[in-house]
Amino acid sequence: MKHLVSILLISIFLCIVKFSCAQRMVQSVSDIRNLKINETQFIGKPLKVLLEQIKPKILIVEGNLPNINPEANSFINFRFVDRKEYDSIRSSGKFPTTVRIIFALDDKRQLSGKPLIMQRIWTKEDEIEYGTMST
Repeated sequence: MKHLVSILLISIFLCIVKFSCAQRMVQSVSDIRNLKINETQFIGKPLKVLLEQIKPKILIVEGNLPNINPEANSFINFRFVDRKEYDSIRSSGKFPTTVRIIFALDDKRQLSGKPLIMQRIWTKEDEIEYGTMST
């Protein structure tokens, strides 16, 4: 009986570990295509749902959100290279891997965060500020 209880506890522990350490959809930059393949999982959901699926660090962000131009489409571009590497890739005539999120902003709300029209570093504060926006 004691042996059976031990096996049961170990099984429960392994199940908890398995579900708490769920794989993210994007483990590396080469996995970005998985976002497009599974885009229906993110449509109409907050940006933070998508961000939870991206493991590589977002190094550059730029975009057009309602705090810049409320009449234009609202979007954010995420890039996974720093500015120096971005410039190097662009000078060779190529483009670095980019994730573009287009938002459905019916309420045209004004955001208090820093404008994203210029390329800059993505921060935890940005995740909080923009994470509730619906894709």
